[in-house]
Amino acid sequence: MIRARPSRILVIAAALAAMVHRRACAQDFDGPDHAGPSVSPALWIERGLPDGDAGWRLDLVGIAWNGLEDFTTRSLAIGGGGGPLRLAIGVASTGDAEIGWNSAAAATGFISPRCGGALRAIARRDRSIPVSEPGAGIESRPIGIECGAGFWSAIGSHSRLWASLPALYGAGEAAPLDRGLETGIVGGARDVSAWLAWSAPAHAADQGERTAGVEIATGPAAIWVEARDRPFRAAIGVHAHHRGFEVAAEVTEHPVLGETLRLALTLERVRSASEPER
Repeated sequence: MIRARPSRILVIAAALAAMVHRRACAQDFDGPDHAGPSVSPALWIERGLPDGDAGWRLDLVGIAWNGLEDFTTRSLAIGGGGGPLRLAIGVASTGDAEIGWNSAAAATGFISPRCGGALRAIARRDRSIPVSEPGAGIESRPIGIECGAGFWSAIGSHSRLWASLPALYGAGEAAPLDRGLETGIVGGARDVSAWLAWSAPAHAADQGERTAGVEIATGPAAIWVEARDRPFRAAIGVHAHHRGFEVAAEVTEHPVLGETLRLALTLERVRSASEPER
């Protein structure tokens, strides 16, 4: 999906290689949140692991990757549902006019008290100069499609086990990252939760990384920290909500490439228990 001058390609390729090991995620909708199931529609699309009460949420996400000024991601996703059903759709733009692509994606799934999961699909179109097809006189931009799924299940009353494989099938232009399997478990009590996860690129299972983290919540706010290996690095994130608005931020530090900053603004309308479904 990337076509540009060789020097710029080398810089972007190094950043992408470092991101391969982060929670089996790509760039397009990877908003600030810890590993595992999420209430964020953007992350339903990324992971296929929906969570949360019935209602609707609109996510606006911005990501500055490894301090690269001309390689950022901007995305918008809306999702929700009624009863056990969940649906999310989103659009995203990564990079600039010379190095970058546009994305459109969707996820559909379900949530119950004991389990949940979703199918997800994304299409990407390169924004670089159109490529002429020999002998046809037709100019086109490369397009790639990626499909996958995720599933989580409750274990006891306070723990969940999840598995996410977001790239079960691909066609057309290759995806920016080699996305493989992620598995993990999260549990906790009251306002403290902790998780362990393992993930690896699809074609390099021996390069898997481990993740450990903990979150502490107090009232309308929470803070979490994560540590990952290969190479060792850490992340810290916070989120707070008030009357249908939520803001979240996460900073990940890489020992070579610097820090990645994720920001998200969410508008939400969560259906109350006494409100009938339409």
